[in-house]
Amino acid sequence: MSRLKYDYSKDHHAVETLGGLEALEAVKEQVATLDLPPCPFCGGEAVVGLWSSYGQPTAAVECAHCHSRTVTGGDSYNYLTERQSTLEDAINTAAQRWSMRRATA
Repeated sequence: MSRLKYDYSKDHHAVETLGGLEALEAVKEQVATLDLPPCPFCGGEAVVGLWSSYGQPTAAVECAHCHSRTVTGGDSYNYLTERQSTLEDAINTAAQRWSMRRATA
């Protein structure tokens, strides 16, 4: 089963926002290599969701069962490091945030 939340290849807008089918394939390959632990709240499977924010692709890791998720992040420019982040960076950051989560209840 894919670790992506949806089959984005069937969504023309999502494919266009990501930069085409080749970019989507690169995202699929990256997501397949992630080591995502189960949801800390319900034990559900963790999946990567992609969204569009102001026309830019963004990503978050979400539980397929209870829909708990990380903060959504995307392409951005960091003025402190003078570095442009990419969707790949956003996916990695979301995966790191997910892996650090702990149930509080």
